[in-house]
Amino acid sequence: MTIDDIQDAIKEARADNLFPGRKLLLKKSWLTETEPPLLAKLAELARAVGEIDTQVKILERLVEVTPEQPENHFTLGLALRQKGNNKQGRKHLKLAYEGNPQHPDIAYVWAQALEEDQRYEAALKVAQRANDHFPDQPDWLALTGDLLTHLGKLREAIQCYNRALRLQPGDPAISFNASQAVFQLGQWGDAWTLYDYRLILRDPATRPETTAKLWAVDEPIKGKSILVWQEQGFGDAIMMLRFLPVLIEEGAKVHVLLNGQLTDLVASQYTDVSVHNQREKPPRTNLQIPIMSIPRRLGLEEPGQLTGEAYLSVEPSELLPKGNTQKVGLVWAGNPNHPDDHRRSLSPALLEPLLDLPGYSWYSFQIGRHTWAEEHPIIKDLRPKLKTFQQTAEYLSQMDLVISVDTAVAHLAGALGIPVHLLLDYAPDWRWPRTGSTTTWYEKHRIWRQESPGDWEKVIRRLTAHGLR
Repeated sequence: MTIDDIQDAIKEARADNLFPGRKLLLKKSWLTETEPPLLAKLAELARAVGEIDTQVKILERLVEVTPEQPENHFTLGLALRQKGNNKQGRKHLKLAYEGNPQHPDIAYVWAQALEEDQRYEAALKVAQRANDHFPDQPDWLALTGDLLTHLGKLREAIQCYNRALRLQPGDPAISFNASQAVFQLGQWGDAWTLYDYRLILRDPATRPETTAKLWAVDEPIKGKSILVWQEQGFGDAIMMLRFLPVLIEEGAKVHVLLNGQLTDLVASQYTDVSVHNQREKPPRTNLQIPIMSIPRRLGLEEPGQLTGEAYLSVEPSELLPKGNTQKVGLVWAGNPNHPDDHRRSLSPALLEPLLDLPGYSWYSFQIGRHTWAEEHPIIKDLRPKLKTFQQTAEYLSQMDLVISVDTAVAHLAGALGIPVHLLLDYAPDWRWPRTGSTTTWYEKHRIWRQESPGDWEKVIRRLTAHGLR
């Protein structure tokens, strides 16, 4: 086998003919190969034909043969991360960075890996060092801005974003990331403008099938029909439902396009809104707007413009038995596919100290990753009854209190006016303030935030000592 043979197989793979490449890899000559160029090319071939496990094994052999080469550790680290083995991947990325800290790609990926581990201070040192070596690089300035935002150094973060945007004007990713820091400073007028850059980043295939014109800023909507469409998670949509009555008051005929799990809830709340399932073809309207862009169109420029009052309700019912204890709902994890899920979700075992508090009955609203509640002797698992958000709202209305991480249930409980103890990670999402225990989005939310990245134990300890009062 020669490098030319491998290169020919790579060309075939790029032309969607995987057979020659897979045939070469089956020979497994790389198990005893000692020539680095050949091993590197074989790893490239394995990647080209989609054999990630084989690619990793070849790269491990390459690193064994060339332990002093940072670039080979880097390639192996990337392959391991792609395979889902982040721990081993980080090990090799660290070796790569230590071997060649001035390599821009190695340094950038290592800083990102540290960020994912919530080691923000360490990641910031890498980024600042890189800014010295690679001055006026928009990507590095933007990453530095992200890290400063995580650390709550918001004004410094905005300075970095502004420098990056001067070098790369109108960059949608940098502009969108900058919005996170501007939101948390309370400068919502500027933040919503930056936040709209997400629409450029959005895959056009995920937009609704409508030719309606995007509702422009300051455009009157009286007498016009408008399609409001869900674009992100359930929590985002629930948070924005409060603005639908405003559109009605301004004289618009409102159509809402939602995931099917939300349609019953919204139809029951807003009888003068036409509700449609995302699986349906949307109606023809004069205008359209993604639901998260409504606040900008309505001129929501500062947190103080919100009252935080409940804006959803359900009919009184007795779905759960009466008793002498207070009913408390629990949610400890969000959607695992969310990019920040590793920060916002926690291990349910950490909640055990709360369950020792007297005078409470415990109910789980956890969907997915629910085994702990399903098997726990004192928790009532409500998951089988929660098929839609209408049903979830009905059961939430039975609660005296909800304890939740940053999930759709926390938004729904807040919208219903139910007291919520919100467990918030050290680097929270844009909608939550960086300091304090309250939010203008929901007047009955109380925030319990991490004092250091990843430390949920202290949060639960403080909440337990508080006694859920």
